[in-house]
Amino acid sequence: MNIRTYNKIAPEGLKLLSRGYEVSDKTEDPNGIILRSHLLTESELTESLQVVSRAGIGVNNIPVAKCTERGIAVFNTPGANSNAVKELVICGLLLASRKVLEASQWLEWVAEENDLQTRIENSKKNYTGHEIKGKTVGVIGLGNIGIEVANALNALGMKVIGYNRTIKPELKESLHENIQITSDINEVYASSDYITLHIPLTESTRNFINTETINKMKENVVVLNFARGELVNENDIRDALSNSRIACYVTDFPTKSLIGLRNFIGLPHLGASTYEAEENCAIMAANNLKNYLEEGLTVNSVNLPSFSKKMDSKYRICLISKNDLTNQINELNLKDVDITSLEKNGIFYIVIDTDNEEHVKAFNDLKDVIRIRTLVK
Repeated sequence: MNIRTYNKIAPEGLKLLSRGYEVSDKTEDPNGIILRSHLLTESELTESLQVVSRAGIGVNNIPVAKCTERGIAVFNTPGANSNAVKELVICGLLLASRKVLEASQWLEWVAEENDLQTRIENSKKNYTGHEIKGKTVGVIGLGNIGIEVANALNALGMKVIGYNRTIKPELKESLHENIQITSDINEVYASSDYITLHIPLTESTRNFINTETINKMKENVVVLNFARGELVNENDIRDALSNSRIACYVTDFPTKSLIGLRNFIGLPHLGASTYEAEENCAIMAANNLKNYLEEGLTVNSVNLPSFSKKMDSKYRICLISKNDLTNQINELNLKDVDITSLEKNGIFYIVIDTDNEEHVKAFNDLKDVIRIRTLVK
């Protein structure tokens, strides 16, 4: 199998592809791709390509719809960088509260003065900040990262309100009992001293924070965005900073028009930039790719339904289709086959396990198949 890499992928992940794989950043006809932030174009979706695995959570840099049309599985790595992002969110919240950056910069300016200690004592009042204990923070989006942020801020003594229209039961169980959950976003706006975003970027969430929503927030609110830059309307947040409608905007996605504004804190996309997170993402991305190519497993796929049954038959036929092919398969009257049919967003993933080599050829004439793969144990 030929694997193409884009960006720098941690070697701990690539080690998992040492046997039976050729891994290179030059391969022109890969069977699989592992990438981070590289903007994958449609022209890079070659005939040989079966799977794209993103070492990270966001897949906005991957043409997922086009991949689906061509029967290419797309994976991400949910939870692999959650702790790294959580820690940076806490850092950003504290930076916005304690004027640490301004104070440190001022200290550099006066470092050579003879009466330094006197200047420090006389000037430190200019950098008086706020404690976060007892303040209310609204966590918008209770996925893997949002839940970790909510629990951590609760542990720091903050009152936490978590917003999500729906929440997976297993994730809800991991929330601390003190955390309030609401499906009313206006409740978050009205009561929060801090608001932190942890929702995906979609057409419905683009410009989620804008003049209208900002006007529903408390005066002097701090807004933190470590999810996606486009969740916040750039012009509206700039106006809110300029007229002091909000106390501070902290983001991992700075733009030219925001850099340099008073009470703006921008970081150069450092959310997952820890050695630990890069390693975790690379390992999960490699495992996603390896499990799909070798056994047809689709756990963590963003465009195919989740299938996790280990392969214990000699042959496994994997079908991707826009239609349920179960009736067509039943009409083949095959014996001793195990059939699993799953659907996600109108895409069917059908897996047939068999020990009979003759069965392998029986599926070649099925109609409406986007892609068919035969795996041999």
